[in-house]
Order: sequence, then C-alpha cells, then structure tokens
Amino acid sequence: IPTQKAFILIDAVKDTVLASPELTGRWEQRLKEIGEGKASAKNFIDQSKKLAEKIVNDAKGHASSWDFNVYIEKMANEKFLGQCPKCGEGVTDKGKFYGCSAFKSKNCDFTLNKKLLGKTLSETNMRKLLEKGKTNLIKGLKGKNAKEFDAYVVWKEKEAGSIGFDFKKNKKVVKS
Repeated sequence: IPTQKAFILIDAVKDTVLASPELTGRWEQRLKEIGEGKASAKNFIDQSKKLAEKIVNDAKGHASSWDFNVYIEKMANEKFLGQCPKCGEGVTDKGKFYGCSAFKSKNCDFTLNKKLLGKTLSETNMRKLLEKGKTNLIKGLKGKNAKEFDAYVVWKEKEAGSIGFDFKKNKKVVKS
C-alpha cells in the first residue's frame, strides 16, 4: 500500500520515462528474452544503470520546480478519523488512502488503501473500523474472477494493521 511519500514520488515522475507503460513492456520483454537465453543480462543491467543515472540527474534538474506545499498544507488540515492500530496516534485521510499521522514522528507505516476489491472504503466505515473493529456491511466487493460478495471489513491482526472479512450477516430479530 503506497505511503504519502510514494504519492509525492508518483507525482514527481508521472511525466517521465520511468512512469511509461512502454518502458515496463520493454523491460518485461527483455527479461523474458534473458530468461530464454536470447538476450544478455549484463547488457540489461548496464542499460538499467544508465537509465537510473539519467533519471536521478533529471530529477536534480527539476527538483527546484516541485511544489510540496500542496502536501504540507493538506497534512496541516487533516482531521483524525480514529486511533492508529499500530501506534495509537491519529489516522487521517491522505487522499487515495488512510494513514497514520505519525508516519514521520514515529515512523509508523500504517496505511489502508481506500479502494478495496472494487469498492471505496468510506470515511464513515474507516471510523467504524478504527473505533469498533468492524465496518458496516459492504456490498458488491469483487473477489477472484470478479465474483461479487458482501462482507464486513474487520481487523485480521489489529496490531499489525491488517484487515480481513467477516461474511456473517447480522440476524434481524422480528418481534410480533
């Protein structure tokens, strides 16, 4: 799950060759050829080193134009959704994911992606997970082979910040 630093990096390289699907495709093809003995691993490694040097040099040249104030302002305006299961500090909305506000001060790496099996984990459900250990029933989650199911998100290992699913539906008591 990407951290806030990862999103800054993604924004920084989004218009570079590093973020190019074509580059990924060429690398996959070359790795396949190396695996089949049709291409040299040494040449691939040498070319990768040259590309890494170019990317670092380009980044140094563009670093002065990067504006991190957007991220700093966003962090200053964060509202807490509940306590971090790992360190007890506040969990906040980081944009594409929920994360611990103490990622810098305590090196806490708790994050939870908002997109979960094709559905968005709402702020309300994140609050419930943090406070009660269980979300509302989330309908239409997409598992293997895009098969849909309904489940509650629960802590699998709370101290590790890992989640699981509870497939039990609440039984309604009908009074006559």
